[in-house]
Amino acid sequence: MVAKQKENKTACDFTAYNCPGGIESFENGHCFPQLERNESSSLDPSYRFDIGRFGEDVKGEGVMYFSTKDSSQFCGTQLQASVQLSPKTGPVNGVLQLQLFYSNHSVIFQIQCKFLDISNSFTHLNGLATAEYNSMDKHVETIQARLNYLDFTNIEMPSNHSISLYTSVLFIDKVVVRDMYGNSWQYCEKGTVLEDKTGQRYGLLNITLKKASC
Repeated sequence: MVAKQKENKTACDFTAYNCPGGIESFENGHCFPQLERNESSSLDPSYRFDIGRFGEDVKGEGVMYFSTKDSSQFCGTQLQASVQLSPKTGPVNGVLQLQLFYSNHSVIFQIQCKFLDISNSFTHLNGLATAEYNSMDKHVETIQARLNYLDFTNIEMPSNHSISLYTSVLFIDKVVVRDMYGNSWQYCEKGTVLEDKTGQRYGLLNITLKKASC
């Protein structure tokens, strides 16, 4: 996959970065650098010597991580989504899916949600995804987004248990999607409710992310 991209000089690059927490932290979207476009070493000192490219161009040491698309060309614009939950949110067990729609493109984030109590460590849920190369930049002003929440409670709970520890409702205060180059799109509305209104264990919410900070 990497070799094919290196053969195509006009293709996008696989930009990899260090994640001190290892694979689990990366999969949960907790590691994501900020850098200047075309300047792989111009970023926070904690990443300065860890950001790099494959092969002889790698500047970092140890394991490096990056996100890919599931089809050619596999590299693209790497994105991080961060969902800030309200303290009103109770114990949850499920998957939050965030789907972006913009300029005839779409991107999907799958964010794991499982905790008994809201705390500082669980206030923000993160996820990573990859958009088409050069399809999302500072010129994109708004992004339409759809949030789906799949509640695992009814799937995993034994049939002889009538009361669940978990709730099927999320209270969302903020949603932010950012790239590596300082661009971000945000939705802010404290206490926004995402819940199952269909009886199919799915909650659905449509929102608009805007370039302006909120």
